[in-house]
Amino acid sequence: MSKWAEDTLYEITMSINEKGLRKEFDKEYKKLDQKQWKWRPVADKYEHVYNIVVNKTKEKGYENTHLDKENRGNKR
Repeated sequence: MSKWAEDTLYEITMSINEKGLRKEFDKEYKKLDQKQWKWRPVADKYEHVYNIVVNKTKEKGYENTHLDKENRGNKR
């Protein structure tokens, strides 16, 4: 994390908006355990939630790869 929290918040917000992950980000942000994250800076919370959301979208990328016609074999 950079020492300027505003820069971190700006970069994360712009990245989320570009990727279209705003709804998922807000949902995960509300899930944070309030006791554990009560005294942490907002920039740390944003970074944590951003990493969760981005990793979830990477995991979802495998779902329909078997349907790709170019990579499928012709063994029918």
